[in-house]
Amino acid sequence: MLGLLALGFTSLMIYTLVKNALFGIQLNKTSSYHGTIELIVCNGPQDNISFEHWSNALSSYSSLSDQLIVHFLFDGLHSELGKWQQLSQGKNWIKIHHFTQRPSESNPCPWMIDQISSSIQSSIVLITDSQTIPSYEAIISLGSFMLEKQTPIYAIPQTAQVSTLSETIFSLNPTLSFISLFGAKKWRRHFAKNLFSITDGLLCVDQKFFKELNFKASNEFSWKELFFKNFEDTGLRFQLAFGEKFLKRYHSQSSAAGLLEISQNWESMWSKKNKLPFWIFAASVFVWSFPLICLFTHPFWAMASFFLLVLYRFFTKIVFQESWTSVILHPVGSAYWIIGLFKFILKKFRQGQA
Repeated sequence: MLGLLALGFTSLMIYTLVKNALFGIQLNKTSSYHGTIELIVCNGPQDNISFEHWSNALSSYSSLSDQLIVHFLFDGLHSELGKWQQLSQGKNWIKIHHFTQRPSESNPCPWMIDQISSSIQSSIVLITDSQTIPSYEAIISLGSFMLEKQTPIYAIPQTAQVSTLSETIFSLNPTLSFISLFGAKKWRRHFAKNLFSITDGLLCVDQKFFKELNFKASNEFSWKELFFKNFEDTGLRFQLAFGEKFLKRYHSQSSAAGLLEISQNWESMWSKKNKLPFWIFAASVFVWSFPLICLFTHPFWAMASFFLLVLYRFFTKIVFQESWTSVILHPVGSAYWIIGLFKFILKKFRQGQA
């Protein structure tokens, strides 16, 4: 029975991934856009913003300085804040917003966005977290597609190929689970919306839609949950986009740091009031790891699952432009997520015993 469920779940993920990829748009370097854009980068208390990667990206934005304004939002103390303030000197299009105090019951990013929302005047607004970095081409492409589609766009990043281990581990992530489960039907939307709050992505909206988002509800929702709630309440559809090499998500590179980041991800999912995202993603990790977990207890089902996962990872390689090495090392990546889950459970158990 367990093997049959794993095969059915994997088949559903393959079908949904391919369908979303076919109907999604691909960011490219041939687009053109001449309007104004504001990019909001949220850096929460547990986020690990990379000064090196962002400074390289900002250098590539210099030719957009007449069109683009970048807002960096910092919650609480930050050890490298001086570097960021120095980076912004002489560049009026880079704004550093540092918030040392906020209501304790509020979610950091929506609250910080609400503080600057009245100053946002550009035609198009992009919102991202600190580890998802758009290239010059991604910004122009999103602006162009926004004018063409006239609907909100949610762009999915590629896992940055900074190291083989990092890509192997983090090419399996909640965003992949979401893309593999999200569908247009009402029950599919309801099921996948629980994963949306823990995805990695970049939101692109026009100024009107941005002003309609109620960021004052920051004590209840993350900015992604606010977006999805507005989407459900209004019946408005949003367009999925795939960033490929133009929109990258950066993660820890070493083995120890990778395990720590995974454990923190599990912790973050569990800390939410709604625990359903945790359980749905845990089910996804189980399916991705089924051949590894059940090789000796259910060898037939494990082998059948293995062949389906080969097909699944073939499609993820095409959609997300993954390296063949990370695809081949899929068991290693799934093993890291399982170990991270066990470390999280052990931590909770010890806290319960204390």
